[in-house]
Amino acid sequence: MKHTNGPWKIEGETVKTAISSGCKHIAMVNYFDRGSGDPRSISKDEHEANARLIASAPEMLEVLFELARSHSKLAQAEYNRNPSYNDLHFSHKAEESLILFLNKFGLMDEFLGG
Repeated sequence: MKHTNGPWKIEGETVKTAISSGCKHIAMVNYFDRGSGDPRSISKDEHEANARLIASAPEMLEVLFELARSHSKLAQAEYNRNPSYNDLHFSHKAEESLILFLNKFGLMDEFLGG
């Protein structure tokens, strides 16, 4: 695994919100509100949502891996039972998308090792 183990947690709800795992700093999410006319502005609600999204990354990755493994097992079992399995094309497209995602973010080894 190349990324820091979860769980990641949110620390603070101020202008700068830290995402951490134990004593390791993961990210800093900044609250920057210059008013509705400035396209760079981020509202407090958006700031908090961004922090929650970043902090949930390890859990989301694990869910993605588990769904991919389960889907692959189910698709293979259905194909073994019925070689004319209609959703095989969907299974291949889903696997292609997963492979592209894993390669893009350097996660293939972690997925295969899990």
